[in-house]
Amino acid sequence: MIQTAAEYIESARSIDGRTWAQVGAVAAISTVALLPVAWLAVKRLVPDRNIVFARWGFSHVAMAIGLLFLVVYAAGALIGGGRSLTGDLAIMGSAFGALGLAIVAWSIRLDPDGVRVLGFRKSGSFRAIAAGLVAYLIAIPGILGLIPLWGWILELVGHTQVPQDIALRFAALSPAEQLLPLVLGVLIQPLLEELVFRSFLQPLLVQNFREVAGVALTSFVFAALHGPDLFLPIFALSCLLGAVMLRTQNLYAVWAMHALNNGIMFAVLVASPEFVGSGGGS
Repeated sequence: MIQTAAEYIESARSIDGRTWAQVGAVAAISTVALLPVAWLAVKRLVPDRNIVFARWGFSHVAMAIGLLFLVVYAAGALIGGGRSLTGDLAIMGSAFGALGLAIVAWSIRLDPDGVRVLGFRKSGSFRAIAAGLVAYLIAIPGILGLIPLWGWILELVGHTQVPQDIALRFAALSPAEQLLPLVLGVLIQPLLEELVFRSFLQPLLVQNFREVAGVALTSFVFAALHGPDLFLPIFALSCLLGAVMLRTQNLYAVWAMHALNNGIMFAVLVASPEFVGSGGGS
């Protein structure tokens, strides 16, 4: 008997968290075994690594943090209380957009080739995007597998996850109301986040702490800002994004990866928000 999508989701919800954690662990381990294949594909598509030197410093990072909080506060006060999902996404988009403009301005002032250093490259972009998407598609089973595994680990240490608020609010919208949040969350926000983290922060950390530590530190900050409930899956995704950026130094490649990931996560979250929120079935 073939299950309908609703029946399949309902049966998945009946599986306990420990079983989901075991499935996730198998998916994660299998993906780790395939990562060398993914990296060979990336190197085949992008034979020559692009190396950049960031002329900005940690003083610019401090100014960026201050600007981010200032714009979030100002935008929040302007929109006021009782905000919609679109309003919240617009606030974060405004904050990261203002920060992105500042980053571009700093890079141009400090380096004549600053925009290219940030990853805005025309040459080789198609191959870089293809390399990033291949790597992501190979890694996505493991990233998804880490969600229930991390949820089970958090449960062991006494942390209770809650259903993802963004998914609950998005699912409550009518189809006509979902379009703008979808555009903001899947297309705009990933571009701005990649500009801030992969284009701006990562090169500085790589120069000061070497490649592996630089990518790991960037990923730690990125995942920590998303909260504890999905820290490990987001950290793994960020490491993959960082590795591709390190190889290609192409902002469009990591933007495409991040956008695809957000699109998949929106679909998963809307289909079963409590599954992701709890790290497994109920």
